[in-house]
Formats: sequence, structure tokens, C-alpha cells
Amino acid sequence: MPATPISPSRPNSWSVPGSRLTEETHIHAPRSLSHPNFPAILQYLGQNLHPLVSCKTAQIPPDFPQTMLSYHLLTNTQLDDLAQYFHQISPPIPETFMYPAPIQQPWVGTEAEDVDLETKRRRFGRFIGLRGCDSPPPFVEPFQINFRTIAPITFDESVSDTTAPGMEDESVWEMMLLMEREWQAALAQAQAEQYHSFGWK
Repeated sequence: MPATPISPSRPNSWSVPGSRLTEETHIHAPRSLSHPNFPAILQYLGQNLHPLVSCKTAQIPPDFPQTMLSYHLLTNTQLDDLAQYFHQISPPIPETFMYPAPIQQPWVGTEAEDVDLETKRRRFGRFIGLRGCDSPPPFVEPFQINFRTIAPITFDESVSDTTAPGMEDESVWEMMLLMEREWQAALAQAQAEQYHSFGWK
């Protein structure tokens, strides 16, 4: 069967210079949707933590966080289990004081077992040698933090009560508090959208 000849038609405006479509249509490269501080956050959350072993078994607990990301994802149950694993309980036992920085206010075995998650996390963070875990973080307005000035997290052998150098103005805890609020807001929005989508079906 012979090929059907193409009948003359209007020129393709995509390929003809000077056409209206060519002159008025501009193809823009997609803009990046990531936050400018996203690389700094990834670098911070990817930092490795020095493991702490039990004073009795010399073993690392299975739930011990290997990175800062794992640390900030610890649940209430995991923090309770870690506190018991490292003998940070009340009333204390001899093993409780065989660590460099025992938890000053243990919650396991006390009336304060219902302490909030972030308080448990800060107390455990100081116990394993993280800086900036001594006091509750202040309220920070969104996008108030300059991530470029935040000092890297290091293992604090002395467990000093002072703030780490370079963190006087913006602390890591301020950053994580902001991230937690934004994360919870995103979860709430996603749940609301899912609820409405199911309602329309």
C-alpha cells in the first residue's frame, strides 16, 4: 500500500521562528523545592555517634542510636528500655553510678515516668555525651536559625554543662525543635488530606 502523502497544512508553530507560540512560550527549568538549609540538616543528621556499652556486659544495646537521625527518632519505649539497660533507674543501684554522666533525674521507676518524650531524649542525650542537652530549648520562630553557624555535634567526654563553642546564638536543639514542629504540622496536614480524600470517594 503506497504511503499517504502529507497534505499541506499550517506550519508547526513550535518549529517556525517568529510564530506566536515560539515568541510567547518560555520553558523554564523546574525550581528546586528543597529548603536552602536542607544540606546542612542532612549533614547534621548523618553524623555518627560513639556507642556506649553496659558496665556489666560490655555490650551495646540493640536500640542504641548510631546516628543523630536515629537519636532523634527514638520512641518513648526505646528510651525507657535504654535507660533500664544502662541502669539509669530509681531507686539507683551500684551500676547506676558506673557511667561517666549518670542521668540526674531518672524517670524509670519514679512518678515521673510519664515525662514527655523530648525531656527523656535530652536526658539520655546528656547521658551518652551529647552537648546542648542540659536545659529545655527555647521557643524559636520558623526560619530564625542560621544553620551555617551551627557547630558539629561531638562526643563530650567531660559532659560539660556549658554550651559548645559556636553554639551561643543558635543551638542544635533549637534546630531540632523547629524540625519537630514542622514535621508534626506536615503529618497533621497529610492526615487531614487523606481524611478528606476518603470522604469524597
